[in-house]
Amino acid sequence: MQSPSAQPIKADMQQRIEQFAGQVVTDLAAAMAGVMTNLGHKLGLYRAMAESGPINSHELATPHRHQ
Repeated sequence: MQSPSAQPIKADMQQRIEQFAGQVVTDLAAAMAGVMTNLGHKLGLYRAMAESGPINSHELATPHRHQ
């Protein structure tokens, strides 16, 4: 049987693990956002959207749009 003082330690450890997991998820999301932004830049998506004004994804994917 665990001593009564072990419960607060266990709860503290659980909280630290959850905080760490949350930070890992946040960092992964930030890294993926960077990758997606870089990809959009390399594909010219941001330039195409800036030059065309309002555009939907189908129009943006059309191969004969101006670059």
